[in-house]
Amino acid sequence: MHAEPLIHPVQNSLLAQKIKEMKTRIYLSEALEIPIATYFNTIVIPYKSYQELSPQEFEVVIAHELEHLKYNDPFVRQFYHLLATFFWWIPLKKWMEKIEQDQEMACDQNALKYGFEGDHLASAIFKTTKQLRSPSTFCYFNHPQHPLMLRLNALLNPEDQHLFPFNILRLFLGTLMFLVCVPWL
Repeated sequence: MHAEPLIHPVQNSLLAQKIKEMKTRIYLSEALEIPIATYFNTIVIPYKSYQELSPQEFEVVIAHELEHLKYNDPFVRQFYHLLATFFWWIPLKKWMEKIEQDQEMACDQNALKYGFEGDHLASAIFKTTKQLRSPSTFCYFNHPQHPLMLRLNALLNPEDQHLFPFNILRLFLGTLMFLVCVPWL
């Protein structure tokens, strides 16, 4: 992938300290449409997002992706996709979508711990979604139960939201299911 290292310093001191502590590398790429946290403490952000987002929006996106790295979300997702591949006869799609949605919402909330406002992240999510090449992208905004709309609502109306008490239960049940299914291999 053609990517260039981010040379612009991060202004938020808490975020800059965490980036340094985790030895995270941040790159810009024209090949991507959405920001991603990848393996080995690397964040890749679309160059178009870098150009269009305000400094606060850009840094809260970095904070969100850093939270994915902090909790090893890329590895967790890969593990569950591998699990679904091995046990293809078990319908895991909805369960995996829910885990990914919970990861996104948890990282949204944790990104705010660096002192950012929820509206900065909501605005960044909206602008990033607007950049997608898919013509159906804005159909998401007409469906109030779409995961993207749930994220935006959680960021803009935090008093209406509750913590996700079933996340640990889902993770436990998924791991238990994996351990039960391993002997079948």
